[in-house]
This record gives sequence, C-alpha cells and structure tokens, in this order.
Amino acid sequence: MGDPERTPGEEPNDPSRSARMAEIARIHMDVYGRLATYLLKNAPNAEVAQELTQKASEQLWTRWASDPAAFVAPPEPQYFAERVARNLLNKHRRDEERWADLIADVEDLDELEQESTGDYLDDLVGEELQNRADLIVEQMPPRMREVWTLTIAGWDVSEIAAELGIAEGTVYNHQSNAAKRLGVSLKPYLEEGR
Repeated sequence: MGDPERTPGEEPNDPSRSARMAEIARIHMDVYGRLATYLLKNAPNAEVAQELTQKASEQLWTRWASDPAAFVAPPEPQYFAERVARNLLNKHRRDEERWADLIADVEDLDELEQESTGDYLDDLVGEELQNRADLIVEQMPPRMREVWTLTIAGWDVSEIAAELGIAEGTVYNHQSNAAKRLGVSLKPYLEEGR
C-alpha cells in the first residue's frame, strides 16, 4: 500500500514534498486559529463555534494535503478564514431553520395524534406491519395461503384438513411454514393441546 498523503509520481521520501507539507501545516494552523477566533465571536455559542471550526479544519486539511503539489496558499489568510467562517455560519443557520421547521411539523403530527381516536404512531406502524404481512401472504404458495387464511379465521386443524381434503399433518406443516415466513407465533391461532 502506498502513502495516502503522497501524490502519484512523488517519491516517498521526497524532501520537497516534506517541505511542502510543513508549509501547508503552518498555513493550516494559521487559518485554523483565525477561524476559531472569528467563530467564537460570531457563533451562537462556544459549542457551535468549536463544531464548525473542527469541521472546517478537517475539510481544509483534507483538501490541501491531498495534493500538496497543487496547493495554493490563500493570499489573505484573515479574509479567507472570515469568508469560510461566514459561509459555515450561514449554512448552520439554514440548517437550524430547517430543523425548526421539522420540529414544527412533528408538533403538528403530535396535535393530529391527540385529535385522533387512537394513537397516530401506533396506527401508522400497525398499518405498515399489516401491509408487509399482506404482501408476504400474497407471495405464499396457494395451498399455504389457503391454510393460513383459514387458520387466522379461527378454523381448527381438523376443519381445515376436511375443507381442503388434506391430512392434518400437512395443515400443521403449512401453518408452521406460514408462521415462519411471517415471523409470528401460532399460539393465538392453534387449538389447545396440539
């Protein structure tokens, strides 16, 4: 495996590459300090300032160190750092506004849930589970589907066997296989003492 910070065509121990990386590191630290100072003054709080500074630092280092030969230092580090910081703050504010909109939407859902007769989330989950179960039942072989439909309708094994003209053991096999496909317990559907 090659050196991930080495540009293709460079020698691993190239002194000019080492000098270039040292220069990039120096400029990076300068910009990092300016970013941190600007964000501490202008971010909503210290936590946001730290998060944005770290994010910008990682992105800049990744971009600059990935191709040291092509790196061009920003001509005015103070202006560059402030521009990066303003962009990050604007993006952060937009993200916060989007988040507030999402929270408002969730609060609207909560109001709908309180107005409904049942628990809105439980209804959605139940509906989704029922849709998935219906799809699985539709994909069952015809005989297994018939056995399962009669089982959940409350028929016992002997009634199903007589209705479909199959052995009781075959009914048990179809019930077991259908239950495995659905991931459900047969206990609510089967007769006692099986």
